[in-house]
Amino acid sequence: MLHDLDIRVRKQEVVLGTWLYLNDVGTAEIVAGAGFDFVIIDMEHSPTGISALRSLIMAVEHRCAPIVRVKANSPECISAALDMGPAGVMVPRVNTAEQAAVAVQNAKYYPLGLRGFGPYRVSDYTRNMPQVLSEANKKQMLWVQIEHKDAVKNIESIVKTPGVDAYFIGPGDLSQSLGHLGDTGHPEVVAAMEKALACIKNAGISAGSAFGSVGQAADWVKKGMSIITVGADFRFVLNGAAETFKSMQCLAP
Repeated sequence: MLHDLDIRVRKQEVVLGTWLYLNDVGTAEIVAGAGFDFVIIDMEHSPTGISALRSLIMAVEHRCAPIVRVKANSPECISAALDMGPAGVMVPRVNTAEQAAVAVQNAKYYPLGLRGFGPYRVSDYTRNMPQVLSEANKKQMLWVQIEHKDAVKNIESIVKTPGVDAYFIGPGDLSQSLGHLGDTGHPEVVAAMEKALACIKNAGISAGSAFGSVGQAADWVKKGMSIITVGADFRFVLNGAAETFKSMQCLAP
């Protein structure tokens, strides 16, 4: 099921999402039903494989738009994920305009790219093939991750790449590349994020990032960030379990 997330992203409206790492369809349904505009199903840092991906997409697609972060910028990873019918893919570790162009080549059909042809689930197993093919390059988005100091250095050329629908700044890996592992609030990391955001916005494209709190996200919305994620499925479980146990301790003094 395709959503209107692509329209909202191109208008640079603020859209709200979170992450799915746990590879569990029940948890995915619960999280997606909370009201988010989208969820990002992570394949890069989770046990989720292509078979499980289909089930996760089916669990969330009637509730919000699924975006899939693929493992790598390769045709095998990208086309296989898109064929499962998500609203788009996120491609990690894009540091140059050339790598961004490769992502477009892998994620878009002709004339923008040469995505492998196998859109069976996304076309309702060919029942909607003509409509899906006519809309695929627009409806199934390509989000490119800017998460290394080299990507920030090359950001002005990267954002000129035709076919990229949004850019997602990864503060964790960016902090590591700048020598401040995990310190996403370090002034050098913040300055790099601000530089990337300014270039992306100047190009008329939506930019997003992941945040540890709503307050932190709010500061970046004021700066022009429009694709916002806070939290993740495992964090919701972790925090809920810890809060409940803490409140229960009074029962066994």
